[in-house]
Amino acid sequence: MKEITNKNHTLTLCIDTWGAQPTALINQKGENVLWKGEASYWNKHDPILFPTIGNCFGQQIRVEGVPYPMPKHGFAQRMPWKVVEESFNADGEGRLVLELTDTEESRRHYPFSFCIQQTFDVRNDNTLCVTWCVKSDVTLPFMMGAHPAFTLPDFREEDEVHGYLCLDTPQIVSHRVLPDGFLHEEVKTVCLEAWEEGGQKVSSGYLLPLTNTTFTCDTLLDTRGLNQSVILLDKARKPILTLQHKMPVLALWAPKNGCCPFVCIEPWCGCCDAPGYEGEFCERPFVQKAVAGQEWSQSYHIKVHD
Repeated sequence: MKEITNKNHTLTLCIDTWGAQPTALINQKGENVLWKGEASYWNKHDPILFPTIGNCFGQQIRVEGVPYPMPKHGFAQRMPWKVVEESFNADGEGRLVLELTDTEESRRHYPFSFCIQQTFDVRNDNTLCVTWCVKSDVTLPFMMGAHPAFTLPDFREEDEVHGYLCLDTPQIVSHRVLPDGFLHEEVKTVCLEAWEEGGQKVSSGYLLPLTNTTFTCDTLLDTRGLNQSVILLDKARKPILTLQHKMPVLALWAPKNGCCPFVCIEPWCGCCDAPGYEGEFCERPFVQKAVAGQEWSQSYHIKVHD
């Protein structure tokens, strides 16, 4: 387990190097804004998704016609990562760089050489910046995603609303992703409400109430890349944190239809398989490619509010 913080210890990140998974993101009040991983709801915190996202049809991918077994959300979260840097910059901001490379076991699922670095920067403005860099000596098809779960304060099952998400658009046009983990053709449109207080618009964003029925469809999935800033609010509409990204897909999820004390805000460079898909992995929608000998990079930011 590793811990990094900033100059005044107003934001601290704890990371399990097995799976490179953040386990706690602690604000200046000593509160952990990440989900604690209670198994009765979901026993994870923020797993990395690589080299696939969601389920693959038949639990396998095809590379040049050859099938390879692939677990849901890939295998990177199930492997040990190497610490390659642990440092502070001149301003006292902490950095941790973890690295994963291919092994004999990984090539049984994914027949490529690769090197992934995941960098965590804890900044003095109480922002966590997570950056992924992917390299290979071959042109590498892959998907990469984050799955952070954020705690909803003072959760009570009987409450009408447990919190809110503030999004960029007045509607979420979502393909249905059922508990089978596949991307279905059926589309669901969810209308959001303007964020107003006392008859005055507070923000240019739109609110999605988090209730016991918000996720009856299992996952809300924006595949249009239109919601790149998501604010998590408590029941009183006080901002807890803002997640910003520039990825093509955003997934919103919680188990038990939403009757649970956390919500996942997941930026993805990739997407779930369609049921029945038996084509090449490299031809799946939203698949990324790292050109041989060149670095592919992407990042997202979590700003924790006072």
